[in-house]
Parts: sequence; C-alpha cells; structure tokens
Amino acid sequence: MSAPASETRQDAKARIVAKRKADRENTLAIRVAEAALYASQLNELRDRYCSAFGQCMDRERTAAARNMFVVAGIFERDARHFPRRVTKAIELMKLAVFLLESKVAS
Repeated sequence: MSAPASETRQDAKARIVAKRKADRENTLAIRVAEAALYASQLNELRDRYCSAFGQCMDRERTAAARNMFVVAGIFERDARHFPRRVTKAIELMKLAVFLLESKVAS
C-alpha cells in the first residue's frame, strides 16, 4: 500500500468522524431548542387554562377539560421516554383551553 493512499484514507476517516461529531452536536442543539419551545407552550397553556377554568361555570365543560389536562399531564410525563408525546400533550391542552374559553366568550 502506498503512503499517499494510506494518508488519504486516514484523512477521509477523520473527516467522517468530524462530520458525525458535528451532526450530533447539531442534533443536540435542535433538541434543546425544541424542548425550550415546548416548555414555553406548556406554561402558556397552563396559564390560559387556569384563567379560563376559573371563569367557566359549565360543570360538564370543566369536568371534560380537567380530564383532558390529566391525560396531557400523563403524556407530558411520558415525553421523557417518548419525546413526541409532548406534542400530544400540547394538543390536548389546547383543546381543553378551547373548550373552556369558548364557553367564557359566549
């Protein structure tokens, strides 16, 4: 085996390793940004839920919204192991808030 071919192969391996490391760092940065976004959405929805829950007098709506929030909490807890479950939690919280706010508005 010639020396230049060996150096080329080593250079290629080094470039591959460097690219994989950069990809992992990029993926980690994306996950951190997504986590921050989801956390802010969850906090905003909790605040909206508290406000709307206190104003809604319809027992059926408040019971349904409370149950949706319980399920959303379970999804939020499961998101530690299954990251995409947090999006389901956000969807449920949005629906619960909509259920309560639609009654408050009318």
